[in-house]
Amino acid sequence: MQTWVISCSLKEYDVIGAFREFDAIDWKQSANFEVRDIIFIYVSHPIMKLFFKCVVEEIGLETRSQKDREFVSGINSFEDKGRYMRLKRITTFEEPIPFKLLSENGLKGNVQGPRRISGMLLEFIESYLEKSRVNNVSILEDNRLNESIQKSLTRNINPVKYVPKPKVKPQHNYVDGVKVYPRCREVAINALIRADFKCECAVDHSTFKSKFNGLPYMEAHHLIPLAYQDEFDFSLDVEANVVSLCSHCHNEFHYGQEANSNLLRLLKMRQNELMDCGIIIEVSLILEFYK
Repeated sequence: MQTWVISCSLKEYDVIGAFREFDAIDWKQSANFEVRDIIFIYVSHPIMKLFFKCVVEEIGLETRSQKDREFVSGINSFEDKGRYMRLKRITTFEEPIPFKLLSENGLKGNVQGPRRISGMLLEFIESYLEKSRVNNVSILEDNRLNESIQKSLTRNINPVKYVPKPKVKPQHNYVDGVKVYPRCREVAINALIRADFKCECAVDHSTFKSKFNGLPYMEAHHLIPLAYQDEFDFSLDVEANVVSLCSHCHNEFHYGQEANSNLLRLLKMRQNELMDCGIIIEVSLILEFYK
């Protein structure tokens, strides 16, 4: 079995649209592909990103299916190419890999004709896929936690007295094949109460009233992500590791380019509490977690 990368120009074929409609498509067989070969599809200029992981299901087809004809757009269409292969999609990248990252991790030159890939480049792509999958599951679990918080909170809340101390790691379970550590709703609620339902990035950040309880809407965020619980001896699901954030700042932590400054500031504020909980982390490591 070989692993390949091939390029697609949207001027000729809208592979993104085709894979929205179909799980398998027929492709011109321009190299010595074999059944069960793995093929990554790169969308060329101006997008220049790796989008799909596929497996070769059939080779040597004399004609290609016409079901995706609407996605063939160029003068040099995919018709009359001689031989075709059928590609079944395994994965659509939630976050397609840009050319710059591919180049920094083993890709030589531009992606044009089919080429075999292995070594550093293949390891990077597979690692990127796995990290993206873990991250997406983690974000989904965070969203479920925050929805549960809003539905269970009431206006009758009591001040929280919190004494940080080590807590035994909970038992993990699996969601879509990803190891997941449970999030304690009470811990997250305590973190919001401690912050007086204000954003800990900046207390003057505006928010809105929750439709469930009339309180200022804030979201709980684990500074050290629970996806990395295995790296630590004690539970990360403690109030010392949970901060209160407005929706904007929470999204910036997950998706923003300038999130590191707030991350490091909040980490410094919580450093002593984290140590009291048996959680010791180097700055370089937490930056790697958020990379």
